[in-house]
Amino acid sequence: MARPYIYITIEAYGAGNSPYRFCETAPPGSTTPSLYKDLLTEFPRQLSESVKITGGVADSGELTVELLDSNIDGVVDWLTSLFRWLRKPANWLLYDISATDTEVYFQSNTGLGVDVEIFIGGEKLIITSFAFGTTWNVSRGRCETLAQRHGAGDPVLLSSPALYGRRMRFWLAMDNDDAPEEIGGGWAIDGIKFIDALNTWALTGKSQLKYLDRVLDRRPTIGTLNGFAPDQSSILYRFAGPYNRHFQDRYFIQIGDSADSEIVEVTVEDVWTIVTHGVAGTRQRDYNIGDTIRQVWTAHGAYGSFRRQDPGAESSSRDPADWIVDPSAVNILLNLATGKSDIFDFVPDNYTAGKGNYSGLPSGVGIGVRAAELDFDSFLDVWYRAQNVILDGFALTESKPARAVFNNILQLTGFDLTIVNGKLYLGWTRLPLEDEITAAWGVDEILAEEESENVFVPRVECSIDTDISAGAIVFTCRATNGTDVEIVYTAADFPEVFGDAAGLFEVDEKRFTIDARAVIVDLSGSEPEFLRQHALKLLYLIHRPLQRISLYTDLEQRSVQHSDLIAFTYSQIRNLETGTTGVTDLICKIVSKAVDFSEGEIHWEMIAIPGGRQGRIAPSARISSVASNTATVAANRYTETGARGGLPTSDAASFAPGDRVCLQNRAGQTFVTTPAYQTVSSVGTNTITLDGNFGGAAEFSAGYLLQFVNRDDQVLSQYSKFVSLADSTDRTVGSSTQTPWTVGEP
Repeated sequence: MARPYIYITIEAYGAGNSPYRFCETAPPGSTTPSLYKDLLTEFPRQLSESVKITGGVADSGELTVELLDSNIDGVVDWLTSLFRWLRKPANWLLYDISATDTEVYFQSNTGLGVDVEIFIGGEKLIITSFAFGTTWNVSRGRCETLAQRHGAGDPVLLSSPALYGRRMRFWLAMDNDDAPEEIGGGWAIDGIKFIDALNTWALTGKSQLKYLDRVLDRRPTIGTLNGFAPDQSSILYRFAGPYNRHFQDRYFIQIGDSADSEIVEVTVEDVWTIVTHGVAGTRQRDYNIGDTIRQVWTAHGAYGSFRRQDPGAESSSRDPADWIVDPSAVNILLNLATGKSDIFDFVPDNYTAGKGNYSGLPSGVGIGVRAAELDFDSFLDVWYRAQNVILDGFALTESKPARAVFNNILQLTGFDLTIVNGKLYLGWTRLPLEDEITAAWGVDEILAEEESENVFVPRVECSIDTDISAGAIVFTCRATNGTDVEIVYTAADFPEVFGDAAGLFEVDEKRFTIDARAVIVDLSGSEPEFLRQHALKLLYLIHRPLQRISLYTDLEQRSVQHSDLIAFTYSQIRNLETGTTGVTDLICKIVSKAVDFSEGEIHWEMIAIPGGRQGRIAPSARISSVASNTATVAANRYTETGARGGLPTSDAASFAPGDRVCLQNRAGQTFVTTPAYQTVSSVGTNTITLDGNFGGAAEFSAGYLLQFVNRDDQVLSQYSKFVSLADSTDRTVGSSTQTPWTVGEP
C-alpha cells in the first residue's frame, strides 16, 4: 500500500482561493508545495457518526487536531498571526452589498490594493482591480466561504474575524496530491485551546450535523386576540411585529397556549376569516379576548406551508402557482433543512438547479443548510420510495431545536440522517437489494492481532444486542377529534411473515413506542398504510435480539460509509439460522465507522439483518423488433423514465445478464417454444440480447412480451441471495424448496 499523507484544511484560511494544507509531512509529488504547512503534530483523531438501525439522527462525530505554532516564512508564531480574530478593522463598507455584487464601495482606500485578501463578516473576498474613487472590484466567496449580504458600515478586516465555527476538512493523499480524497464529512470547529507547554493549538470539530443544534422558527410571530365573531368564523388580531406573508394565500394561526390550543387556517385579510377549524389534529375551543396567538407552519390541506418546485422548474418566485403543496415527510425535511436561518442570506434561493427548490419557508423558520452541503440525490431517492409517507398532521408550533424535530420525523418514518462525503445524507434501511451491497468482507479484509507468539487471530467480536429488541410497535397518533390514539402492531398482525404464532414475540415491557402525532387517523381506527409497513419492517428487524459485530480493517476499506450494506463471511460467528458456526454472505448494515490513521486502521460496528430474501419486481418488456438474437423493446411501457431509489429507468434496464425469459402475449399466456426459455446475455439501451431466438419461433417478434420464466430452475439463474416472482399467498417460488420471499420494500 502506498504511504498515506494526511492534511487538514480550514475554511477561510489559505493563499488566495486555495486553503492551506496543515500536514505532518507534505506529499513528495505535490505540485503546490507552498500550500503545505507541516504543523500537524500527530495524526488527527476522528470519531465518526453512528446511525440507528431503527431510524433517527446519527450521533455526531468529532475530529481533534493539534497544530504546532511554529515560525514560517520569517513570521514568528505563524499560526497566532493567522488566527488573529480580534484584529482591528482596516476599513468599512460605504454601502450595502448583496451576495452577488462584485463592485464594492469602501469608506476609504486604506489597506486596499489589487490581490489584497479582505474579510467581511464570515466571507473572504479578494480585490481584483481598482474601479474609481473608493470603489474596487472583488471576487466573492473565496477559500470555501459563502458569499453573503453585508451592510453599510460593516468592518473590513485583513484577517478572519472568526475561527470558531469554521469548517475543517480532512484529506488523504497517496504519494502525491493529484487526486486527494476527503475523509469524513467535514467538521465545524467548536473547541479551541492553546497548550502553552507544547506551543500548540488544539482544535476540536463537531460533525456538520451541527446544523441540527440550531433552533427552528427562531423568530416567532406572536400576538394577542383582539376580537372574534360570535360564531368564531373570523378573528381580529394584533401581532408584536409584522407576520410572515409566506406565499400570500393562506396562513395558519395557533390560538391559546400550547396545552389547550387550536390551530386554524385563515385567509389573507386585516380581519382574518377562518377557513378551517381544528387543523393538524387540534380541537376547536372557545376564544377569549387576550388569548395568545402565534403564526405556525403546518402540512395541512391544499394550502400547507411545506411546498416545493420540481427539478428543472426552480425559481425565486413566491407566486403560489409556481409551487406544489407536498405534505410528504421528505419534503418537510428538505423545507426545514434549506429554509433560511438568521445566519445565512441565500440569493435568490437555496437550491441546486435540477434538484428542485424546497426553500420556501420564511427566513428564520429553517436551519440554513447550504444547498452545496446537501446530498439531494439521497433525499430524492428516499422521496421516490416513500411518496405515501404523508405527515398531514405535522405542525411547527413553537421554537424548537432542529435535532428534536428531525429526530421525531426520522423515527416515525425509519429514515436516518447522517453525513456522507461531506453532505447531509438521507437513508432508508430496507432489506438489501443485490446491487446495494457495497463490499464483501471476510478474513482477508479483517486485521489480525498476535494472541501469542506467532499466533494471530482476526479482530472480530460478536455480541447479542437486546437493548432494541421489542415485540410490539406502538404509534401514538392524533385522531381527527384532537385526541391521542395508540395503534399497536405485533407479530400476530403479520401472519404471512411471522406465521400464526400469535403472542410468540410480544412482551409487554418490550414495546417500541413512536410519537406519530404528525399522522392524522380517523375515528374508525383506520391508519395510513405506511404505518403498517414501517411496523412490519421494525418487527422484522427487532422482534428478536440482533447480532452486533465489531471488527477492524485497514484503510483500504475507507470508502465504505455508515449505512452501507456489507456481505460478511466468517467461520467463527454463530449462525442462528442454521444452528452451526460460521456465516456466509451475512448481510450487515454499517452503523459506526471510526478511522485511526495513527494505527492505520478503521473500527467498524455492524448490525446483522435477519435472514430472508428480497423479492424482485419481475421485469417485463414489449418487443418492437427483432434482429437475430437481439430484441429491441419499448423504452418505458412498464417503467418510469425518472425512476429513483435504485429502480430501473427503462424496461430493458430492469433485466440483467443471466435472467431466464419466456415469450408471452398481452393476455399473459406463455407460448410453448423449443427451447422453453432463453437466457439474457447482455442488456443495452432499449435492447435485450439472448443466447438464442427460441428456435426461430414466430412469436419472437414485435408485439409480444419478454417475461421471466416461473419455474424451479429459474432460481439457478437468479442471484444466489435474492429471488424473484414469489407467490404472494404461500411465499414459495413455484414449487421450489429455496428460501421463500418474506417481505419487500420498505
